Amino acid sequence: MRYIFTAAVGFDQAGGSILYGQENFTISSYTYYLCTKKRNQVACHFMRLIDLIFGQNHCKRAYHWEIGKNSSDLLQIKEL
Repeated sequence: MRYIFTAAVGFDQAGGSILYGQENFTISSYTYYLCTKKRNQVACHFMRLIDLIFGQNHCKRAYHWEIGKNSSDLLQIKEL
């Protein structure tokens, strides 16, 4: 199951690369970032659509999970 989750996140990050040119963010999390931090109205409409499909606050949860995951991954690398 972990492998499937990791592969799904990887495919979603590839989508973020294609759609936004961002290599380490999924579509959902970067859409949340654009809507809330950059006030991009197109991204806000897209975020509402994503949340409608995947559940309320999906994009927000994805953003916070990725920020936390990236931070913990960096700490693990520094410990090596």
